[in-house]
Amino acid sequence: MVAMQRVGATYDEPGYLQVGLEYWRTGDFRPLKRMGTMPLPLQVCTLPLYIFEKATGATLDATYLPWARIGNLVFWWLLLFYAWKSAHHLAGNWSARLAIALVACEPNLLAHASLATTDLAVTACLVALLYHYQAGRCGGWWRRIGIPTIWFATAVLAKASGIVFGPIVLFVADFTSNCQAASWRETLRLSLASCRRLAAIASGGMLIVVLYCGSSEGPARQNLLRMVEKLPEGKLKNAALPAAQRIPLYVNAVDTIAFQVRHNLRGHDGVFLLGEWRPGKTLWYYFPVALSIKASAALLFLLAATALLRTKSLRNWAIAAAAALLLFSLTCKVQIGVRYMLPILAFAIVGLSAGLVQTAEIGRWRKALIAAVICLAVAWQAVDSARFWPNGLQYSNSLWGNSKQGYLLLSDSNFDWGQGLPELAKWQRQNEIENLDVVYFGADPLLKSLPMRPIAFPMMTVDRERNVLRESAGRHLAVSVTTLYGHPHCQTEAAAFLRSQKPAAQVGTFLIFDFTSGRTIP
Repeated sequence: MVAMQRVGATYDEPGYLQVGLEYWRTGDFRPLKRMGTMPLPLQVCTLPLYIFEKATGATLDATYLPWARIGNLVFWWLLLFYAWKSAHHLAGNWSARLAIALVACEPNLLAHASLATTDLAVTACLVALLYHYQAGRCGGWWRRIGIPTIWFATAVLAKASGIVFGPIVLFVADFTSNCQAASWRETLRLSLASCRRLAAIASGGMLIVVLYCGSSEGPARQNLLRMVEKLPEGKLKNAALPAAQRIPLYVNAVDTIAFQVRHNLRGHDGVFLLGEWRPGKTLWYYFPVALSIKASAALLFLLAATALLRTKSLRNWAIAAAAALLLFSLTCKVQIGVRYMLPILAFAIVGLSAGLVQTAEIGRWRKALIAAVICLAVAWQAVDSARFWPNGLQYSNSLWGNSKQGYLLLSDSNFDWGQGLPELAKWQRQNEIENLDVVYFGADPLLKSLPMRPIAFPMMTVDRERNVLRESAGRHLAVSVTTLYGHPHCQTEAAAFLRSQKPAAQVGTFLIFDFTSGRTIP
């Protein structure tokens, strides 16, 4: 909660806050559709603010973002609870305790727990979905179908990717169990039963999603009326026209999901990985490499050690789910952050916790040794998280070198998601700098109230004789590292010039360049 107050607004949050409050005020789903955003996390985060508005008559704006972020703690607690339940289901009490410890101090999960965004929400809902799916395998209809259906709907309402991630993890979990059958006939029988169960959960869940998101009076209605108008005159058209004018059209969810499908097929403006910006391209190996950079070194060490000591102990449905999502990530084209793959980290931690406990059960000496290694690894991860607190978004593990320069490996929400303005403003006050220009990547409304001049790379020109940028001559220039390295504007002449210069300082997500008298800045 302290981090919520100290970290600036990320790129998505001001927009989320605005459309979330607008939804509560008017019930209008169209802004959410235009953003391609499912409603649940935004509704949870903005509901307390809306209640405050109704009680006081005030109209809240983006300055209340820290209060909206508190709502995301619902999903953080949900993730902790179901990580514990899942690990306990796999390997008992010690597995559950270890899972909570590893999740609670995982830098990426912690970072997103303090933001009013959607990535942690879908992660928590997917873990809950898979737990109830596995725990209810032998139960009655409500446990086998009903509860998983509700959690599948909740995962999709949290983020559109849930419509793909959910079936993947459920199918893989079933496949892992069915392959242990005594004969191929039994495997086939179980697989057919699993397909029927999955179909029931998916169809029921999508029905809930469609009804929850409501009907639309936009282009869908107009398109339907145009289709009816083309019908030949007669009884059919006379009956169809009033129906087309009045029938509810529950297309909000479909339109939002379709937006995200198109976005993923198209990709972003380019991809930045390992120091190189590739405009208009995607890399099939982006997420595996990015996860190897962003996942904690302690977690990677424990996974590797367990695989070497006893590979069999990692053969569980949580590890299978993580592996399946990692494999699916090779097809994903929106490559601007590991946040899209946070479920991989959550499932990997749950499966690893169970695997470590099962590995430790073989031999007394091994149990003591593994317990000591686990304690050291958890402490290592906790120290890593503490070193980057409250700026967990900037975390990269020490296996890839200097973590402060993680922006040379990954960009956007992996390091600089626009959250660095409060830190820059504090540095400006401490150094009493008045003539500050800023090239900013983000949407934090705080920028409008700060004594700094916003400027963009396309507006800037290089004075080669004086070795300065003309627009910032005699001034200090703060540049967001995402804009400098991992954004289409990094291809401009001004950006290339700055990359050839040595910055006077680094302040969080900004590099400072001194074009005054050349004095050293602390």
